[in-house]
Amino acid sequence: GSKSNFRFIPETGLNSAIAACPKCANTVPGPCSINLLARKNRQWWECSFGKSCAPKRLHFPRSGGTLVSDENTWTGPVVDAHTHFWDPIANDHPWLRPDVIIPLRYGDYSAIKRRYLPDDYRKDAAGHAVCETVYVETEWDPNTPLDETRYASGLSARYRLPNAIVGQAWLNRDDAPTIIAQQAAFPLVRSIRHKPGGPASPNEVGRTRSLMSDDTWRCGFALLERHGLHFDLQTPWWNLDEAITLARDFPRMLIILNHAGLPADRSPEGLAGWRAAMARLAEEPNVRVKIS
Repeated sequence: GSKSNFRFIPETGLNSAIAACPKCANTVPGPCSINLLARKNRQWWECSFGKSCAPKRLHFPRSGGTLVSDENTWTGPVVDAHTHFWDPIANDHPWLRPDVIIPLRYGDYSAIKRRYLPDDYRKDAAGHAVCETVYVETEWDPNTPLDETRYASGLSARYRLPNAIVGQAWLNRDDAPTIIAQQAAFPLVRSIRHKPGGPASPNEVGRTRSLMSDDTWRCGFALLERHGLHFDLQTPWWNLDEAITLARDFPRMLIILNHAGLPADRSPEGLAGWRAAMARLAEEPNVRVKIS
């Protein structure tokens, strides 16, 4: 993640965590670091600012992690973990070219084929306390992935956003070792994303496999740990059993699932399949999930 004074850090105990205090984060100078201990369904807040910050009832996941409050709206500091900035006029994103429309779950995306920079984001995010953002690779021309990282780094220097970068590297290409090493040399790069493809529907599972099961791709994946990088995984939920195998085969690699496993099928059957797959994935200690 990004380097910040505001963090959520899971602890080793099942019911302990460090988070920003939801009661006084907006009324003190800077985020309020608190320690929450839960024993026998009772909670104590230890606020670093010495305030009495007993929260409303909180729900703990069985394996620890994110705290969920009864309050409807979070008003404290936000790290947006998945943002895209681009200028398709100045830079080459094949899918954003004027004459290109690719099949996409969102349908016609012509409206986003325009420049979108941090100042545009700040206007759209007005009213939310976004303190940092993570730039995620934007399917820039795969022949020049380092140019995208230079571009994102330049945005950070000019606009103070983004504050961390998920770079592009095609893990099954011959140049993967070189690209990964060069990506890791950028100060803001924390992770790599390479969409592994694979079955396009639940009915295709078993007939085809994603790149997560490909030996060459896995050799590239193994290099990420050597360079201290995480992996951002974008794949639909029906491919998550492959992701579980990947997580178990590389237990020291942090895998970050994008878009909550893409539950695009909103039918009862589709959501039931997604829930079951996500529950299986949640058992793996080296996996995190982004809802963005």
